[in-house]
Amino acid sequence: MLTSILARCPEWFTDCGFTHACHTRIIRVRTLSTKGTGNNTSLQLQHNSTSILLVNMAEDDGQETVRTTEPISEGQDPIDLKVEFGGGLETLFSNQNSLKIQLPKPHTIRHLVSLLSPQVRPQKSMSLFCSPGPEWDVKPGILPLVNDEDWELLEPSGMHALLKHGDNVMFISTLHGG
Repeated sequence: MLTSILARCPEWFTDCGFTHACHTRIIRVRTLSTKGTGNNTSLQLQHNSTSILLVNMAEDDGQETVRTTEPISEGQDPIDLKVEFGGGLETLFSNQNSLKIQLPKPHTIRHLVSLLSPQVRPQKSMSLFCSPGPEWDVKPGILPLVNDEDWELLEPSGMHALLKHGDNVMFISTLHGG
């Protein structure tokens, strides 16, 4: 199903060919236009039990919006987050200072990092932001803050820190050249 949709409209998608530990296929959506809804239409695809992450490239307020179609159990709706980058990390994210994200369950920083990693440009620079694999982690020298609070002070802390709707997550690089 996914292959046939991508083959029919190749100008709409760039298949990044990357499946991470959460079994999410990464797809970049260039343009989506449906009559009457403008060009910020979200597209929902599901292929067997594999979730498909879609990145809507249309900009409504200067920020990309990431949408996911990961199966969500009852009562576990996606949460809206604002993610900011500082200390030079914005250069890894196409010079964007912030993104709006819809994060499906699990609502943890680990899951957020796994969804952000394909957004790193160029992709070979991903190792400057995180370590991929079953135990996603941010690199030493990157300080994550949740609502201006150090993630190590949260309960649970670190990569297991739970996020909630409306949280502001900031990743700041503390490493600078000189």
